[in-house]
Amino acid sequence: MQNPQGIVAKWVNDDGFVYKRLKRPRLDSTSASADQPPDLAAEAKAHTETKKKVLLKLKTKYHQKIHHWEHLSNTLKALQNRMQNQPSPMVLSDQTVSVLPENSSNSPFQDLTDTLLAQVLAHPQ
Repeated sequence: MQNPQGIVAKWVNDDGFVYKRLKRPRLDSTSASADQPPDLAAEAKAHTETKKKVLLKLKTKYHQKIHHWEHLSNTLKALQNRMQNQPSPMVLSDQTVSVLPENSSNSPFQDLTDTLLAQVLAHPQ
């Protein structure tokens, strides 16, 4: 927008607050760019280098994540193997544990709770 005095301004809407901002006069960049043609080979090389850097950064990031998940997976497998190879705990026959069932259906954790409780009772403090 240009007013009669030749001042160029632009309307700006900043979160509902509307005001006029004066445009700065630009240097004649067209004459400077006309003297030197753009070096397309240098721009392409710079673009390629930037792309390589970004891709290497992504590769490193995902490589670290893969190693982390492999470590977690191996740890889980080792724990599962250890639990399978471990002999089942012996429950002493002279000590009985009576648990009143709260529900009529057996909980999948009922057996585990009973064995853990028996182990705790078997070992004196």
